[in-house]
Amino acid sequence: SARCQRDVIGVPNTVVRQQCPTTIEEESVNDSPPVRVLGPVLVEGPSGQVQIKGPRESAVLALLAVRYPESVTGEWLAEAAWGGADLNTVHVAVGRLRKKFARREALTTGGRYALTIETDYQIARRALSLAYMESEVGRSDVAVSHLSQALHLWRGDSPDGRTVRNSTQN
Repeated sequence: SARCQRDVIGVPNTVVRQQCPTTIEEESVNDSPPVRVLGPVLVEGPSGQVQIKGPRESAVLALLAVRYPESVTGEWLAEAAWGGADLNTVHVAVGRLRKKFARREALTTGGRYALTIETDYQIARRALSLAYMESEVGRSDVAVSHLSQALHLWRGDSPDGRTVRNSTQN
């Protein structure tokens, strides 16, 4: 596939120059990533997808998804998830998550935690970055396609309780 070198907006107030694909066709939004955090939190377990219902496990998984592929300390997770908690709370939440993953290596340790696999959040961010780049060069039809791909990754209700439909409208 063709490659380009463009500026991609990443972290707020940061622009990173990187090699980037012109499409994300290889990553069909119909293929379910092993970790889904855009909507009900799901992981691919040994017997298929498992919904993570516990608020602590969901919080840890969502925070690690946002920081992917970075690793964070247990202290950082405790502060970010609960405004500070003892490390045992983090260890218990991570331990429960590990039992639900099909791939045990999905969470790393050694005093630090990280997801080692991409989530739907990263795929959506990539689609949004591509949409931004395409709109900047006047290819609005391609930009709309990327925005649509990003929107289709969301499942269920929005955080404020509104129903999100997985269809694009003109």
